Amino acid sequence: MRRWSGNHALLLLIVVVMVGWGATIVYFMGKGDNAGGAGADPKEPDCPQGCDIGGASGGNTDASDERPDGAGDGAAFRKPFQVIATIGDRTITYRELERYGMETYGRDLVSQLLERYAVELEAEHLGIRVTEAELEQELALMQEGYDSEAQFYETMAELGMTRMMLLEDIRHRLLLEKIATRDVEVTDEELDRYIAEHPELAPDSTSLHIQQIVVPNMSEAEEVLDMLAAGTAFEHLAAAYSDDMLYPNGDMGWVGVRDPFVPAEILREAVSMEVGEISPPIRLPDDTYALIMLKGRQTPGAEEKARARERLRRDLALAQAPSLHQVMEQLLIKWNANVVDSAFGDP
Repeated sequence: MRRWSGNHALLLLIVVVMVGWGATIVYFMGKGDNAGGAGADPKEPDCPQGCDIGGASGGNTDASDERPDGAGDGAAFRKPFQVIATIGDRTITYRELERYGMETYGRDLVSQLLERYAVELEAEHLGIRVTEAELEQELALMQEGYDSEAQFYETMAELGMTRMMLLEDIRHRLLLEKIATRDVEVTDEELDRYIAEHPELAPDSTSLHIQQIVVPNMSEAEEVLDMLAAGTAFEHLAAAYSDDMLYPNGDMGWVGVRDPFVPAEILREAVSMEVGEISPPIRLPDDTYALIMLKGRQTPGAEEKARARERLRRDLALAQAPSLHQVMEQLLIKWNANVVDSAFGDP
């Protein structure tokens, strides 16, 4: 399982708190569930379905898809004192959630919003954009290491992440990377030389999904082979024998055929195996023995090779560019980022 970054949690809180702010304003102005209408400032846009946070440049997602149940179909916001949860004889309202979020994460939320808007402003100024195809390619890259797309989204859902939130997070990062590398050019010759120096990163490299059982001596390796021949599942024996923190249950995941962190003896054997096949005992440099099962093989097609090559080009460009942290600091200065309320400024 992959970790859920602090940025993801803050993005979720940004949505909740901004909805709460809008709800408070609407409630006390007596506008019901419509932020516009009679008595509203005529200079402000009428948003019967709720205005997008961040405006037109704040993302290409449909906010209505992510509203709480009952908040759509003409209701722009929840009311601040509307109950969203109960426990015992107590209730939790939107306003309580807003206040808790602001007290706990307020400074970080403001910082996150300033950074996002600084990137949006600079990208608009430079004419830089992220295409839908780029978003989908990056999302597909994040799914590598998961058994399926469904498993990836199930894991993200457990962490409270929706597809919309993932795409917005990816979009922000890619915009910042494009801003940082806009003046950096990596030629084909430089890229080819880098690949030659790091063959394990070659875009045409085959990937293997390997599961292993490592035992201290040949005698135990033969015992495991006997159990396998008797019908015991490889996965069960791997779970029973594996005490490697690096590979829980003996599952090495997907590795390249030139991966420098996998013993060469294992890779040489795995390359010649068929999917589902179990190897004979393999003697390792530390005099232990490994039995491996090849669970899968992936050979990239032309399109996938091209995408992998461009990812390497991007990584090289980022290595030559100023750090993303430096770029962000420069953008905040350039666009006059200023925390007006001292409660949300630096401690």
